[in-house]
Amino acid sequence: MMDDQLASVERVQRLPAGRTLFREGDEPSGLYVVHSGEVELVFSTPNGARRTFRTAGKGEIVGLGEAVASRTHDCTAATRTPAPCDNSCACGSRIAGGAHCAT
Repeated sequence: MMDDQLASVERVQRLPAGRTLFREGDEPSGLYVVHSGEVELVFSTPNGARRTFRTAGKGEIVGLGEAVASRTHDCTAATRTPAPCDNSCACGSRIAGGAHCAT
């Protein structure tokens, strides 16, 4: 994918702490690039407990695997600190704008 193609579909959003990008079981609507701040990735255990398994920081991509594989999210992603994020959608060889969270 060319940088100018990605730039044409990305939206930079400044998100407050605690904003959910996507929830476990949601269909993917895009991927997220963290510019600053942190995004916490949490999954549910079989007994219903919530466990943080990773915190994504500056430069990391969140939701890529699900977007590429067209499978539901296996975790919930929410901003841990205020975080400007790019929201882009790249589905296979097609490129389409997408936004899962609103400001």
